[in-house]
Amino acid sequence: MAKKKNTGVSIVEVLIALAIFMILMVPIVRGIRASLRTTTLSKETQYRNEFAENLMEDVKATQIVDLAGKGYVKSGTKYTAKGTTKLGTEKTDYAWQIELDSSYYDSAAFNVNNLSYGIIEDMDYRKVALLDGTMYNYDVTAAQTLKSKKLQRLKETDPVGYEQQMQGTGTNIFAGDEGYRLITVEVSGKKSTGYTVRCIMRYLDTNAMLGNDNYVEYIPVAQSYDDLPNIYLTYNPCYYIDGYSTDDYIAIDTSGLDASENKEVNLFLVEVAERYSQNIIDSGVSDIDNTNPLYDDAVFNGVNRDDVNIHLAAFRRGSDASFLGNINVYHNIGMNTYTDEDGNVQDKINKKSDISRFWYDETQNVVDGKLDLFIDRYNSDNPSDRINAIPLQDNAGSGATVDNVNAAVKGDRSLYKVKIWLQTGNTVDTSKDPVLEGTKGGSEK
Repeated sequence: MAKKKNTGVSIVEVLIALAIFMILMVPIVRGIRASLRTTTLSKETQYRNEFAENLMEDVKATQIVDLAGKGYVKSGTKYTAKGTTKLGTEKTDYAWQIELDSSYYDSAAFNVNNLSYGIIEDMDYRKVALLDGTMYNYDVTAAQTLKSKKLQRLKETDPVGYEQQMQGTGTNIFAGDEGYRLITVEVSGKKSTGYTVRCIMRYLDTNAMLGNDNYVEYIPVAQSYDDLPNIYLTYNPCYYIDGYSTDDYIAIDTSGLDASENKEVNLFLVEVAERYSQNIIDSGVSDIDNTNPLYDDAVFNGVNRDDVNIHLAAFRRGSDASFLGNINVYHNIGMNTYTDEDGNVQDKINKKSDISRFWYDETQNVVDGKLDLFIDRYNSDNPSDRINAIPLQDNAGSGATVDNVNAAVKGDRSLYKVKIWLQTGNTVDTSKDPVLEGTKGGSEK
């Protein structure tokens, strides 16, 4: 059998095999390189997104009043901060910029940054103080309580007259009596321990037979909050016995706040609609000796509901009045028209006298005599905690803000549009789209 001669692999065959191998490897290498590049870019994108998200979370967690301490600069409606960083495995240079701007919402037809709408808090009872219309049932309760006191005095001094009043056979000797009400909104506390809002309803009767026993007091609202809340007082004129009081008094007492915190107090005094007013009065009238309709266009005690004089004051201890600059009172009293959420002008909400009827004596700088009676009574009962009053009125020079509800826009409590730019290099071009957008808002102050 003949043997085969093994001469090996020729160089030509090796070159051909190598050439084929190289041809096959080129796309594989390219694919590997592309995959590595994609992985690198993906990781850098991830680093970039995480950096932007961290910036967003940080700004959302920071109170508006603390932004300046983190390098933010305020200009108009905007807060801006900028800086540089290195990102990715190759430590690429990036420039970043954050912008908070409330004008994005302020310019909307329905301005969510207007605190009078209560939109930011969404009227959450844990975040805002709601002093609603149901507390006006105390008008009826006070009238009944003070009438009982008068009947008791009459029984002691004139038994025959007392029997006539009880049997309804004589003239109602209490028909001409008037009563006056003081609503005090009391705000106290500090950040470390929380805040408390109380509403105190005080009533005085003018009948002389009562002497010093002509006073009753109720506390329909007393609630605590972690943060200082906005206060919404739905207002209805005082209805005492069988008519509206000629004068009504509202006071705000912030002397219990920690002065070092420099907190602003926002009180919204919003008069309720006439029909709601009627429902409030009718709900508790069964025991009042009045046979006439309790609400119509008639005049009671010589006063039409729309002509009740409202007197607004701030209570203080001592002579310091610097706290007035932190009080903002917004109201709808005397608004001839208002703009609805669609931007249409509607007829006036009510016909009550305008803000100029808020009582203020510029020459003597003293409060109305009937309010003095309330103050004297309080000081008599609390000799170690005496108060005095400062009348509040538009342009009274008192330091407080008393204005229409439409003026209740507070930039430091607003909703903000947040934009974050992150670009390679050392500067940011804000004409390009931001990498991240969001919203910061709601009572950061």
